[in-house]
Amino acid sequence: MLLQFPDEQTLALALNSQTVPADVAELCARAGRGDDGSIWIESNSKLARAAQQQLKHWGVEFRRTRRGQPEMMDVRCWPQIISGRLESTLEHVGERTVVLFELPAPDQLPGLVNELLRQGNDRLSFQTLTDSTVLLKVIGPPYYTLLRASEERDRQLRAYVEVAPRVWAPLRYKHPFSAALEPAAGELLFLDPDPSQWRTVPDEPFRDVYELLSLKLPSQPAILSHTDSFPHLEVPLLLARGGQDHAPEIWVLTENAVDQLEQFVRAATDRVVDRLAFAVAESPDEEPVIIVRVRPGRSAPPVLVFDGLGCVPYLRIPNLFVPMGQRIHPPLRRDAVREILAEDDSQLVWLHPAGTSGSYTEFSARMIADSAFLPLSSWVDYVLDQDREILQAWRQSHSFDFEGFVCPSDNTKARRKAAPKQAEPQDDEMPVSEKPQVEAKEQKRRRVRSLKNDLVRKPVEVDEERERLQAELTKVEQSFLQDEGPLDDPARSESWWTMADLNAALNRWSDSSICHQQLVWQAPNLSADALESWLENEVVAARASQLRCIGDTEGNVAKSDVIRTLG
Repeated sequence: MLLQFPDEQTLALALNSQTVPADVAELCARAGRGDDGSIWIESNSKLARAAQQQLKHWGVEFRRTRRGQPEMMDVRCWPQIISGRLESTLEHVGERTVVLFELPAPDQLPGLVNELLRQGNDRLSFQTLTDSTVLLKVIGPPYYTLLRASEERDRQLRAYVEVAPRVWAPLRYKHPFSAALEPAAGELLFLDPDPSQWRTVPDEPFRDVYELLSLKLPSQPAILSHTDSFPHLEVPLLLARGGQDHAPEIWVLTENAVDQLEQFVRAATDRVVDRLAFAVAESPDEEPVIIVRVRPGRSAPPVLVFDGLGCVPYLRIPNLFVPMGQRIHPPLRRDAVREILAEDDSQLVWLHPAGTSGSYTEFSARMIADSAFLPLSSWVDYVLDQDREILQAWRQSHSFDFEGFVCPSDNTKARRKAAPKQAEPQDDEMPVSEKPQVEAKEQKRRRVRSLKNDLVRKPVEVDEERERLQAELTKVEQSFLQDEGPLDDPARSESWWTMADLNAALNRWSDSSICHQQLVWQAPNLSADALESWLENEVVAARASQLRCIGDTEGNVAKSDVIRTLG
């Protein structure tokens, strides 16, 4: 059976779709590539009739003669004739990736092994083939050796990675059917970009490379005697940048210490004061030094701000503190630092900066007895700045004494409930003596309806007018606030009247009512017109808000009810 495929894509389609069965494609055959890109395959196997029809539909020709046949070669399977592709980049090789290096001659093995050993890789094993070719297996080879093998032009060093069980492909080489290839038992299949160079080698065990190494030892070392005359090394301890970054737990106040602490206590809450302890010491210049310390508690330590040296604990040593943002250089173990600086638990030690030494800071260790700390709350006495008796007398002299008054009970509702409701007779049946009463009631209803209609907030017909009123009110309010005189200054009366009228024009009855009340309170001798204006404003405000406390169940408010409430 001689088949001519139009191109490689048609052959790949036939293999992937199983049109050419796998048991046929894995057999040996003869294959060639024509000048027009066609693929010729000669096989002793036969295809089913349906497979032949499908291949013919794809343009595959079943040749009866060898006319035009290209040069043929023996292939181990049909996918061998399909070309792979060479990637431009080197794939990732991890620490556990196994790579086989192929050396054409055994004399090249020592150089490669020495190169790998110098780069710290001794996970090496080797195998010698019958044609003197050497395979060196390396687990996680260095990138330098991989790069050299991938760029080798004269094939002196080639590297292979395993792409399928017992199938090895060159670095950067990808074949579309590499995962489907399965070599015979006891063989390793090596792929190659040139299909004619595919080959198999026996799958023999690899030998450890240490079997070939002959380690040359240097001359016998001289035995040296021990001596105690070596001098001790003196390493100065300095402060360097670093350490923990959190709020200081002690503050060392050296300048204006008493004034700083007094100002802090005046502004701090008693809860913060209860969390603090302090100790007072004398400095060489006879200025008192105050150390403020945060006492242990369940909550986080408070954030304190002083003009002094803030320190934080170091290495969780409870009685050793270093400046915030600093650490001891060189870094020592916790037990060594404790032994050198804070061995006595009864002393609180802090490292005070003393000067700079390059990028580091020199320090002096200062300490104070832990028993010297007292609760800060025991030092604070809260006192009154003014005389309490005078303040009490002044407050009582300005008390307001209101005159007594009698408010008659309102039995209007009771009388309404007691009086039976009678139906109003028609005009043609009504007696002449009752018509005036009915007319009076009708007039009263009309007045109530008129007043009720007046209560409806009339919207501003023109938005510009409302904006003008609002701008004028804002201007008056700003002028009122800028006035530095007292609120009861008679000069403010005109501003109160203006704000009351503008709020009423904007249907803000509550604000207008407040302005009127201020005027009545400060100037009790107002004219009748002013009092009438205030009363009308209160009536409209009460009706607009439907005060049920002075109105009926429907929210209707009478003027007499407002007068009685204000009186």
